[in-house]
Amino acid sequence: MRIRLTGRPGACLVVSGPGVVHALAGLANAQQNCWPMILIGGASETYRGGMGAFQEERQVLIASPFCKFAHAVEHPDRIPFYVEMAVRNSISLVADDCSYTVIAPGAGGLPRGAYWATALVAGALIAFQIAVMRLFSVGSWAHFGSLVVSLAMFGFGLTSAVMCVGKGWFERHWQGAVKGALLAFGPLMVVCNLAAQQVPFNAIFLISDPMQKWRLFANFVLYFLPFLAGALYLGVVFLKAQKTFNRVYFADLVGSGLCGLSVLLALYVFKPQDIVMAPLLLWLAGGILWFVALRDTRGIVAILIVAVLAAAVHYVAPDVIGIPKLAVSDYKGVSYARKFPDNKRTYERTSPFGYMEIYSSSYLHFAPGLSDNAAFNLKKMPDNAYLGLYLDSEGPSGVIKDLPDDQTAYFRYLPMFYPYVLKQNPDTFVVQFGGGISTAVALKVGSNHVTVAEGNPAILTAFREDKGLRDFTGDILNNKKVSVIDYDGRLYLANTKNRYDVIDLSLADSAGLSSPGGFSIVEKYSYTR
Repeated sequence: MRIRLTGRPGACLVVSGPGVVHALAGLANAQQNCWPMILIGGASETYRGGMGAFQEERQVLIASPFCKFAHAVEHPDRIPFYVEMAVRNSISLVADDCSYTVIAPGAGGLPRGAYWATALVAGALIAFQIAVMRLFSVGSWAHFGSLVVSLAMFGFGLTSAVMCVGKGWFERHWQGAVKGALLAFGPLMVVCNLAAQQVPFNAIFLISDPMQKWRLFANFVLYFLPFLAGALYLGVVFLKAQKTFNRVYFADLVGSGLCGLSVLLALYVFKPQDIVMAPLLLWLAGGILWFVALRDTRGIVAILIVAVLAAAVHYVAPDVIGIPKLAVSDYKGVSYARKFPDNKRTYERTSPFGYMEIYSSSYLHFAPGLSDNAAFNLKKMPDNAYLGLYLDSEGPSGVIKDLPDDQTAYFRYLPMFYPYVLKQNPDTFVVQFGGGISTAVALKVGSNHVTVAEGNPAILTAFREDKGLRDFTGDILNNKKVSVIDYDGRLYLANTKNRYDVIDLSLADSAGLSSPGGFSIVEKYSYTR
């Protein structure tokens, strides 16, 4: 038990022959559990070897399959040397088979802490994949976010090919290779991400502008480098732990899965421009555990210094140099809002459901259908009637102000008004709340009750809890006439027994032409049979 708790080698002293044979069970047990143990067995006189001496046995031969180091003591003066060698081998990861009497088992396994380290570093790789996908989604082209999967696979493939060719070199220099890859992985995540943000590309012009291909290639190379370092670390660890491959592989899978889930929680804490800090923290924890397991004090100091420098580069360097941590494409809707002279961000929240921003500006105006005709027919248009809601920089979705009664004539020029001309005081169902325009119209025209669906919890939280939004919209979601369904409206309609006089589909799943790619609609095949 002491061996398991402390990681320090235990010693077993037995007589020659049967004593060593009986100790093989404990030796095998220590081997399978990767516990450091030293077995010291007696022996007959060396000059009587092979002559049938008392309790003579081929002790090295029978013990070697269960240990890393074995040797006979040819002279009493050599005992201290062989005991030292046994201790060194029992607590190290070096597999070295020799011969006879002083036996240090271990099977080339990793110290217990190294398995935790491997799990965390593998998790950092998965976390970095998710982080890069979020950066592409918020900053530029979500379609290209999937490239990180291929980059990760390429990193592992290239590392495997190189290690197959240079297997002998990696086996001899495994400690340096692991240390170098581990120390490089963290800062590469930060530096390469920051560099990639300085070379944004525009997929619309990939054909017409040759420079866009080189910009895209630069993104590929920069985001590939961290995966290469992480793959090298894992590859060398797997190489050195061949006899306990199943344990390392289990640690890799469990760490990847659990750390991937932890990134979802990190999305509540880190804004998109800082999300790279999540894999950086996982890497730091894994690196410290690795060097602690190997009792490498210099390694611990080195990784702490490197981590501090990497964090400083991420948080300090952009402001000093004057570069963005996250470059948002000019073709993203939020880029237009940020360029309005009087723009003001009135709400901001990050979560796994998207990075949500709401902007105010006198330049914001929404005119679904032919509603711009209102300007020609009304004596006065409502002032600053809209806010713009953006999710992952896409949008805007219009958030309409709670208009006073003398300005509600404006609603007559909105296309979603006309069903209420045909049906007075209806029970209404709004398929998607979005920014709330359809819900506001349904209430203002006198619906008996409005049921509204919204599948994004972040939107519901904003309109229910943020004081600024509640004041602007007249606390629309807390209105006594409003019931909220917190999942997809079409799915609700397909399974409910409730019936409605008016079902408002307008603006549901629509996207502006400002979206990258210029698509005016979003296809959802889940709506078809």
